Amino acid sequence: MTVISVVVGSTREGRFSEKPAKWILQHLGKREGVDARLSIVRDFPMPFFDQLQRRPCGSRALQDEVVQRWTAAIARSGGFVFVTPE
Repeated sequence: MTVISVVVGSTREGRFSEKPAKWILQHLGKREGVDARLSIVRDFPMPFFDQLQRRPCGSRALQDEVVQRWTAAIARSGGFVFVTPE
């Protein structure tokens, strides 16, 4: 079974991108052999999105628990659909 992650890239309050992402997820779910999953970046408050905890890119960022959870979540995917703001 192929895992496809539909990634909602907007973290903004009241974003619209979650609506088409759920529509895409619904249609992918109808395909045989596809395990479609919704991945919302906002659910993973990574350091580079957090104004109070700016860190340089590199190994220190990869030690962050939230970054590790995000990495594990997307590592299972064989494909991606990114839904981003205009």
